Amino acid sequence: MSTLYSGTITTAGTVISGTVTNLQDKIINALGAVFTYGSSGTTAKAFVQTSFDDGANWHDVTVFSFTTASAKKGATLGWPALGTAHYVVTDGSLADNAMSGAPIGNMVRCKVISVGTYAGTTTLVVSADVKRL
Repeated sequence: MSTLYSGTITTAGTVISGTVTNLQDKIINALGAVFTYGSSGTTAKAFVQTSFDDGANWHDVTVFSFTTASAKKGATLGWPALGTAHYVVTDGSLADNAMSGAPIGNMVRCKVISVGTYAGTTTLVVSADVKRL
């Protein structure tokens, strides 16, 4: 598993992870998120995003949504099913715990949006299972 984001969540705000690039000869089979709740806070959302234009525009692939309890979540990726090739492009606004149907482009990142002030022991790790084709 490759780590897309790993951090402690304290103050409310938006954090953009580093970008994983050069995915043209790779596939992401699955994504996973581990949220370890400390105290306080309201919501934390981890949007896994992809870009098809070298980072000029980002598309939500999936979002892992958390509140005030520790949780582990996962998503299995793949090409959209027949008849679902079109998807709505969103950037940090996909519905909670949803998938857009977007295929993975040449790069991915994680956009974390938190509301409320979490205690210093609240952490989030988002990982991707990346395989060479």
